[in-house]
Amino acid sequence: MQKIRSAIAVLALFLSPVTFSAATELGFKSLNDPSPPPSLRQAAKSVYKVIVALEETPGEVRVMDLDGPQFREFLTKLNALTQEQLTPHERIVVQKQIERCVRDNLRKTCPLFLSFQRGTAFLAGGDGSFLLTNAHIAHRFLQLKSLMEKKSILDLLKEPQFLPIFLFDQSGKLVFDPFLTPPGIIRYGQPSLHALLAGTGWYGDDSDYVVIQLPSPLGQPLKIAKSITASEMLYRPGFASCTGCVAQPNTTDPQLNADRTPHGNSNGRDLYWTAGRSYTLTEAAVFLKAPPKYFENSHQQNWVFFEADAQVGMSGGPILNSRGEVVGVFAGSKPMVSGYGAMKVLSRGVRPPEFN
Repeated sequence: MQKIRSAIAVLALFLSPVTFSAATELGFKSLNDPSPPPSLRQAAKSVYKVIVALEETPGEVRVMDLDGPQFREFLTKLNALTQEQLTPHERIVVQKQIERCVRDNLRKTCPLFLSFQRGTAFLAGGDGSFLLTNAHIAHRFLQLKSLMEKKSILDLLKEPQFLPIFLFDQSGKLVFDPFLTPPGIIRYGQPSLHALLAGTGWYGDDSDYVVIQLPSPLGQPLKIAKSITASEMLYRPGFASCTGCVAQPNTTDPQLNADRTPHGNSNGRDLYWTAGRSYTLTEAAVFLKAPPKYFENSHQQNWVFFEADAQVGMSGGPILNSRGEVVGVFAGSKPMVSGYGAMKVLSRGVRPPEFN
């Protein structure tokens, strides 16, 4: 039910309350641990778990009569699913879709999206009504809408686009229902030549962000950092889907199978954080074993690289400096095993040009 770019791998960095030092143990930190800097605890209040309701194709969208036998059978099967098959948050998203149909007089033709894109989002800039996350969090829904309306995604994005994005806070409480107060995508990353040549479509690795306008302020917006200092410590909070296991071993890239300790499976319900020092583009190219001119055709000023553990579900979360200011939007990671058997991971983010 979930197809999110896999971002598994693994060098955890343990931080003391006063001075910060890197360690080689794998794993994630919880906000309940004693070590988060105060700025991270405060910033985490503006970070949310994301669920976008969608389907792959128009043919997979279920249109039901809420008063008919098919819907009653559907509810019976839905209620029989375990938490592993349908998480509590996903169950809420289904219920909110049903409530919307009742409210909007769609009882006889209620469309239900039963696939979910998970991620992380945060408030930044303005009055607290601007939400940032990854373009790839919104991409599958826009693909669906493109097929249904027979328009290209680029044509759709000439106007603000509704996105069925549900937001949950750290306590698991639903804090934003898009069907009650519709949001709109108002800005999206413009891919560079580098990204277009990679064939990633309307967004690229160096432009993997969207700005969503909420109808009203949701919370305190995070401040934007003016710049990034070489080798400074960066932090990344997010709702990792699994922090202590490898649910589906990867057969094509065994490096992604490294386990983490000490935390168990978070199932995306809790906010965790990781940290690591920032990389220059030269250092990132060396890590990726790429030629020095690898980033030549990209939006070089948009890249943010740092060494930190990552997991599925953290996509779209903020990359923060030690003062709790946003330096970028987390978008993916790449693991690497050195000749000495040590595991490292290069986390990648994008800094929207507006931040500059």
